[in-house]
Amino acid sequence: MLSVQAEATWGTFYFGGSLDSNGGGKANAILGVSVTDNGGAPRKGLAAGNFAVHFLPAPGFNPKFLPVSILVCNEDAPGVYTLGLVPPACPDVGERFLYSVAVTSKSSGSKAADHGQTVTWMDLPAGV
Repeated sequence: MLSVQAEATWGTFYFGGSLDSNGGGKANAILGVSVTDNGGAPRKGLAAGNFAVHFLPAPGFNPKFLPVSILVCNEDAPGVYTLGLVPPACPDVGERFLYSVAVTSKSSGSKAADHGQTVTWMDLPAGV
């Protein structure tokens, strides 16, 4: 089992050395995700394919979690990842979006994959 913690924020992100323009002028959602194993050791070397991210738009939207793609996946410290999401899964001012983050990874020498998940949220501050 994996322990997964995530926090959401907004901003723009760089991809391939240039500012990402997929946001169409709107802020992008960026997730900070920490992944550890049962013993608390960081799970290193994960890529975008190890993560599945969904978001729940404004409360009146069905309600149903919708998948988003991960454009940027950086390991910033051992077991700590920055995920840049597209399309822009970022709320408008006054709205709150929920995000689910699931992680699947095989540890070295293991035949079975480890799994973990969490839910986090974001409000977009006024003036953005």
